[in-house]
Amino acid sequence: MDKSLPRTTAAQYEGGTAVVKGKEKMGDLVFFKINGKSISFVGIYLGNEEFAATSKGVRIQSLNTKYWKDRYAGARRYLPQM
Repeated sequence: MDKSLPRTTAAQYEGGTAVVKGKEKMGDLVFFKINGKSISFVGIYLGNEEFAATSKGVRIQSLNTKYWKDRYAGARRYLPQM
């Protein structure tokens, strides 16, 4: 099984399997439009509406904060589900 991931955030968003909001599972990638126009930020979903992202180091963020809610673009699944 090929486990390669596209290099850019935008290409990662175009690949994988689309995940319905609220149905994200641990390991899914969550994508955001930080500049308001295109996909420009990605994190790894951890469960409980939280994700890990690199921004001045790795930080755990909540999808429920206004900042992330307003910029959420979608999620993609690259890992097989067990």
